[in-house]
Amino acid sequence: MADLFVSALIRVVQKKAADSLVQRIGEMWGIDDQRQRLQIMLLEIEARLPDAEERAISNTAVKSWLERLKSATYDANDTLDMFCYEELRRDAVRRGHKVGNVSGFFSHENPVLFRYKMSGKLKKSVGIISDLVVQMRAFGFELNQHGRVANYRDQTDSHVVESIVGRDEDKEKIVNLLLGANDSVDLTIVPIVGMGGLGKTTLAQLVYNDPRIKERFKLQLWRATKEAFTPTFRWKEIFPCSRLLDDVWNEDIHKWEQLRALLNCGESGSVIIVTTRNGMVASIMGTVNSYNLRCLGDDESWNLFHKRAFSKGLKESQELVEIGKKIVQNCGGLPLAINTLGSLMSYKYQVQEWLIILEESMIWGTRSTNDEVLPVLRLSYNHLPPYMKQCFAFCAVFPKDCEMDKEKLIQYWMANGFIPSDHGPGSLERKGDEIFKELAWRSFFQDVKVVNYRRGRYGIYRSKTKCKMHDLMHVLAQSIVDYECLSTLELPTKSNQSKIYVRHISYKKFPSDINNFMNSFPSIRSLISTNKYGIQYSCNVSFLRSSTLQILELHATSIGRTMVTPEKMKHLRYLEIRNVNTTSLPEAITTLYLLQTLRLVDCWKLVKLPEGMKYMSTLRHLNIQEEPFYTLRSMPSGLGQLNNLQVLTIYIVGTESGNFIGELKNLNLHGTLHLYNIRKVSDAANAIEANLVAKHHLDDLALCWGLPADYKNSFFKVAESNYQEVMHNDPHEVLDALKPYSNLKVLQVAQYPGNEFPVWMTDIGLTSLEKLEISNCPKLANLPGGMEGLKALKALAILECPKIGVLPKGLLQQLKNLDKLRIERCPHLEWKFRIHCKYRSLTSKIPIAKIGGDPISTPIPSEVKPILYNLAADVAQQGRLLEKKKMAQHLA
Repeated sequence: MADLFVSALIRVVQKKAADSLVQRIGEMWGIDDQRQRLQIMLLEIEARLPDAEERAISNTAVKSWLERLKSATYDANDTLDMFCYEELRRDAVRRGHKVGNVSGFFSHENPVLFRYKMSGKLKKSVGIISDLVVQMRAFGFELNQHGRVANYRDQTDSHVVESIVGRDEDKEKIVNLLLGANDSVDLTIVPIVGMGGLGKTTLAQLVYNDPRIKERFKLQLWRATKEAFTPTFRWKEIFPCSRLLDDVWNEDIHKWEQLRALLNCGESGSVIIVTTRNGMVASIMGTVNSYNLRCLGDDESWNLFHKRAFSKGLKESQELVEIGKKIVQNCGGLPLAINTLGSLMSYKYQVQEWLIILEESMIWGTRSTNDEVLPVLRLSYNHLPPYMKQCFAFCAVFPKDCEMDKEKLIQYWMANGFIPSDHGPGSLERKGDEIFKELAWRSFFQDVKVVNYRRGRYGIYRSKTKCKMHDLMHVLAQSIVDYECLSTLELPTKSNQSKIYVRHISYKKFPSDINNFMNSFPSIRSLISTNKYGIQYSCNVSFLRSSTLQILELHATSIGRTMVTPEKMKHLRYLEIRNVNTTSLPEAITTLYLLQTLRLVDCWKLVKLPEGMKYMSTLRHLNIQEEPFYTLRSMPSGLGQLNNLQVLTIYIVGTESGNFIGELKNLNLHGTLHLYNIRKVSDAANAIEANLVAKHHLDDLALCWGLPADYKNSFFKVAESNYQEVMHNDPHEVLDALKPYSNLKVLQVAQYPGNEFPVWMTDIGLTSLEKLEISNCPKLANLPGGMEGLKALKALAILECPKIGVLPKGLLQQLKNLDKLRIERCPHLEWKFRIHCKYRSLTSKIPIAKIGGDPISTPIPSEVKPILYNLAADVAQQGRLLEKKKMAQHLA
């Protein structure tokens, strides 16, 4: 049955009704009595909703009442949003915000029209909800005396280490089967067959990561995560000699023969592991007998459950053990069910709570269902807090097997109001992070991993966290949201009648008639892209004027005044723009006063941002992808006025008031900050105004003396003229004054005109530093002393520093964690490495060595071998046409 999420929505609207912005407008226009009445009614409803939602499972009349309540609450929420927007607009106007020719619904030129329409809308919502309260009292719902949702504690690790129990024997059998494959046979296909939640993919991953398999099948990894020849066939992790096809369903023999012919083009001795729930698929594909994966036995099931349930300090007792073993029996030996329920029990501290779960698991275990969702997964979901239920169920908007970006996912939750603000406005991102970790711990998310990527062609490696949902969890989420969340891949299965309930849509490719498509979804609030491209639109952009949109991801060839219509996009809180073919964004964007997140990606020609951004007081994230913004030359003035700003990925220092580096002083920035044009900082006292040392949540900092365009060009020519504009400052003193907080993990220094670094770059204060890049420093003669103290350093890049002659003695020996080293265009450096690539050459010279065809005469020092080998692997993964196999032979 679908979950209506009314409890969480009621709480959001009730808090919004109490917001000071709404109160001020209500008092000003004489409608505050209606606001107060709405707030009181919502409090009364909230107290009785748990009983109503429980009774709606079996009572259609109650379910219908909840649906009407939900619709009325959404309308009230939209009306209160208008109040917030108008108060923010009025405040911006008072502070001097002027946008030419912006008029309409919320214009200060129409206060009478605003008062009339808003009063009518609010009174209508209050009247509808008042009638629903009368009906609620007639139903006789009981007050919520005891919340059944347990509190949870913060998780300290963003990764979830899955407990794997009882699969050692299975792993050994499959490994031996693969190692024994006949090298003379072109292709061996080994199917692993079992029901959903049994751990087929986990077992396949264990096999793949086994050192013996890696030794046997060494060739380069090829990854593909797209569907093949039918919507129900999915590929994962395909290897030229060792391939894995995960969760295969297609039974078409002819198509499998075509695929087999394609795969037979590989080397002899190649193997494919297929995981599937479909025995027919296994018989069609397999060249050997299927491996039928068994359920876990009683002892193995209890062992797995015990690891989860008692992992957080819960005291084990004989009574809890006896109840726990009975609970485990209802999991049917399925690892996914056991992990999920064990995680739930880790927050239940009383025997009575365990007895309640036992009773509920027995009920769910006997209830018949018409879908694939394991009843125990629904049971675990039922014990989530209401806001966490919303956050999980929202993920049904993504297609099955879609990889989700943690940072963006949290921002989606924020834009939709799913994250409670009980702990103050500054904690929304932290609360979102806690929710993500909690859902991962409870197995609602899986495959949580940190993905390394390179920002720009020459940029240092950075990372982001990604995750997926198990197929059964995705089915659970879909069953919960019913019509509310939709992927365009599912459009053929949706009726026209159900489209009015759709509120969140993800797309990979839109229909050609985009306007008619959007008009069929009148309640849409989220429009999310699942690929790197967004919506491509023509001159007719009426579909962007949806009055309810809160999340919009847009790919445009041009942007004009018609794209932003504040009177129709007033609810917008998340805006992502890709591939904008313009030098500037329309100033009207600054009238999106409720906007929280602005992401700009691949905007190749953008020179400047809208000047009035300082009036966007709710803006929390200004995320600008760096590489394409080589043309960006300045920042809007007064960004220091954005008190809620948490993310500012790029800041370009200017010389006029409002553009000084001191604008950063009071900003509580998180994550990444790339600081450009430091040459415009007048002196050390001015640099101290940035207050970087107090920004405790920054973990990625770039300090660049030039503009982004200078940084791009510097890789082809070191131009001393770039530094002639320095405003009579001492670069060493300025850099010393820009000392960051000690928890920094990534540091980049570019175009620094000094000849030595300050002490803070290597002292004990940067012991958490993992990645360091020093680039285009024409006068720098030596690397800073004491670099051996950077014990956590994993990646080191030295680029275009022509006067550096040697690395500190024994440096590589002492940096035990270093696994990536890049040295480019440093002609006097003792060790120079050469790797021929498609786009550039990395020059390397190690005495008596041969790298990429260069002659060598002595063995490479042992301390350098692993570094070079990892360097080769990194370049290969970037598609640089590196002959990895040949490289490995040279290192042997």
